[in-house]
Amino acid sequence: MRIERLDYRQLPGQNPLFLDYLYDCDQVANLYSSGPVHKNLQAFEQRVQAVQEHGFRYPRESLANLLDNFNKRVGSGHLTIANINKLRKPGTVAVVTGQQLGLFGGPALSVYKALTAVRLARMLEAIGYSAVPVFWLPSDDSDFLEARSTAFYRDDGSLLRLGYSGSTPRVASMVGTVELESMDKSLAELQKVYLTLGRGQTMQQMVQSVFAPGTSFREAQGRWLAHLFENQGLILFDALQPGYKAELKNVFQTAVVERSNLVRALGVRQQELKDRGYDVQVPVDSSESFLFWFNQNRRYKLEYRSGEYRSRGSRNLRFCEQELLDRIQSNPEEFGPNVLLRPVLQDHLFPAAAYVGGPSEVSYYSQISAISCFWNLDVCIFPRVGVTVLDRKSQRFLKKYSLDILELLSLGSVQIMHRLAKDGDSKDILDNFDRISTEVMHNLTDLERQIVRADPSLRKMVPKAWRKVCYQLDRVEKRFVSNYRMRDRVASNHLDYLYTRLFPEEKLQERVVNFNQFLMEEGPGFIDCLLEVLDPFCFNHQVIHV
Repeated sequence: MRIERLDYRQLPGQNPLFLDYLYDCDQVANLYSSGPVHKNLQAFEQRVQAVQEHGFRYPRESLANLLDNFNKRVGSGHLTIANINKLRKPGTVAVVTGQQLGLFGGPALSVYKALTAVRLARMLEAIGYSAVPVFWLPSDDSDFLEARSTAFYRDDGSLLRLGYSGSTPRVASMVGTVELESMDKSLAELQKVYLTLGRGQTMQQMVQSVFAPGTSFREAQGRWLAHLFENQGLILFDALQPGYKAELKNVFQTAVVERSNLVRALGVRQQELKDRGYDVQVPVDSSESFLFWFNQNRRYKLEYRSGEYRSRGSRNLRFCEQELLDRIQSNPEEFGPNVLLRPVLQDHLFPAAAYVGGPSEVSYYSQISAISCFWNLDVCIFPRVGVTVLDRKSQRFLKKYSLDILELLSLGSVQIMHRLAKDGDSKDILDNFDRISTEVMHNLTDLERQIVRADPSLRKMVPKAWRKVCYQLDRVEKRFVSNYRMRDRVASNHLDYLYTRLFPEEKLQERVVNFNQFLMEEGPGFIDCLLEVLDPFCFNHQVIHV
């Protein structure tokens, strides 16, 4: 297994703030309340020491008992139970991560987040600290459309989109509470993929048993992760686990009492991000409450309007500030955090050395850092490991056409096919296109100078005319390359395979393809192999040559 590392700055579609946080962290240091702990293990160690000195906010025994309950229910192994017991002891820190629930586990990035957390916890253990990895299951999320589908590869490399075949839950239903109905249709489609792979039958049985009808989405996801990380001690936390919010009333109440100040602080940070050319990941306006209200497996966003809190989607629910504070005091289980408040809740619940997140989370932690001081917190974000799995067939095609993966990801298929055509029997024609284009531009530039000197009124008209000439020439060249691709079906099919395999739907593989795909191809030991080779302190995207 060989690793190739790609600079994120050379990959398409990357978040600018994420890139600056990775490669030029001093430039954005003032946007984060905790230092760039991803620089090296020593920087991360300093953060761990700061967390230990700050102490643990949540009762350790209560937390361990809650975790013990859910993890045993989903079949976590003895190493996980041992890690839960570690949390009972003072000084133990947690490396926390999480990801939305998804059909059959969702995209592979969920697993890469968990792997990063496990690897960091192990590295801390190796230098004498007590550390555990934790995966937060956001069961209270209500975006079922995002959770209901996932993608695999067919034998020919094309993408197979699988969707949940059960009935769609009611609007605002929390995904974790949805009970799975018959999965026969999705599993039958998946079986066609499994049958072409040597380890397919075993994996099919595992997926079928985990995502069984009658199982809630959150328990299915929990069982899947517990199975995958049985030997790594990954602790699972269910956001809908009853009982833990009683000790977190003050987090919600501060959000209410300081609401206007929080909104003001986020407004200042929002403007600062815009002024520096960054996108605002989580837009906030004056109606923001930071809270959801839960009712019968559904959640409703609370909005602050005309001096009171109202529930979007439930017209009858209205609170003044004091009524809301009293409601939180008497029944905190009725409330949940929005995306900006959740990390605050998380860091009250766990002694979090860091939260392992992807590019979007790295971006919105710059906003969370603007308000974490209201709870006397320094929230910390650690960029997860980014992974592309380069299968053997893709390796052969890349070698055959003398392509490298960075070239494939950074250039479009038209440009790649242009290069392949130029390397083939169309070299003379395409060389002539290049030569003629250069000559035409040179001649047109000379002619433009002459025309403008003779008749200045044509100054604006001439460049437009030249652009049309160049456009038509470029159009003919592109059509020639397109036709070449249709003539050379072998090369075209190989190129389609490479793009679908490595850059599906013009996204990085990890954001689209289900991790079970790689378990089918490489076997269950693939998790251990990745843990051995992945480097969480590497700033680059890591390509695994299997």
